[in-house]
Amino acid sequence: MLTIEARKKLMSKLVSAMAFTHNPFIFAGKPIDQTNEDALKRIKTGGETMSQKLKQLSTDVLLVVANEHLWNFFIQNVPSICVGIAKETQGPSPRDRMLRVPEYKAQVNEQYAKHVLTDLAKRDFDPSFSKDFGIDHGFVTPLFHVLPKADIPIVPIFVNCLIHPISPPGRFYKLGKALREVIKSGPQDLNVAILGSGQYSIDFGSKVGIPDEEFDQTVAALTSEGDIKGLLEFCTEERMNRAGYSTPEFSSWLTVFGAVSNPKPSIFGCETVRYIGGAGIVTMPFATWEI
Repeated sequence: MLTIEARKKLMSKLVSAMAFTHNPFIFAGKPIDQTNEDALKRIKTGGETMSQKLKQLSTDVLLVVANEHLWNFFIQNVPSICVGIAKETQGPSPRDRMLRVPEYKAQVNEQYAKHVLTDLAKRDFDPSFSKDFGIDHGFVTPLFHVLPKADIPIVPIFVNCLIHPISPPGRFYKLGKALREVIKSGPQDLNVAILGSGQYSIDFGSKVGIPDEEFDQTVAALTSEGDIKGLLEFCTEERMNRAGYSTPEFSSWLTVFGAVSNPKPSIFGCETVRYIGGAGIVTMPFATWEI
């Protein structure tokens, strides 16, 4: 029989937490001038730094928390949380290809995905699962920059941030806390990282490319200070909806905040890039937390 100490050594552990923009204009848009080109380069450099961090920590599995955009799930079935269970997955969606989102194929740690599904269900959450799914720009954009060689298996965790009713922000934060415990209870000695995908204010139609500057600046300041209490108080459902239809996609970042013990990021960047044409102005954040 294994001792308690021996069992602990066989359990997985959280080694890193990260979050990255998933705005597809990082691929398709053309910055208006060199200043904005430089801002875009800083975002990509942030992704490279995260990639190096994952390698330094000998990461075995990367949990990716993101929403998708009506490709796998349409109005007939929109799960609040869905764990992807398969040997591999790929993207982007056909619609994303028009935005020049690149092809990306990811290996999935199927065994660990099953652990996440079953253990999360023991922690006051009701996840669904899918064995037939793809990944659109919500996953591909951060993975392309943070895991460019697709050399670490992932566990995709789809969260609904687009179709109302959407879970309240505090629920996403609690999901992160639950995932931290799920990771600790992992049946294998694995180094696990978590990556949240999303951005700040963003809207459709005539408001595309017109960010809510007050929202973006406030969230950036609170994020940089690790003020999760301030974020949860400010990022109400009403305020996020007022900032733009897709702004609740920031909720995946709140999940990462829930997974870490120290909420102040060790690396934080937030760049505003002005593009030529219809993309307008886009705010793109990224962050890394020490464990």
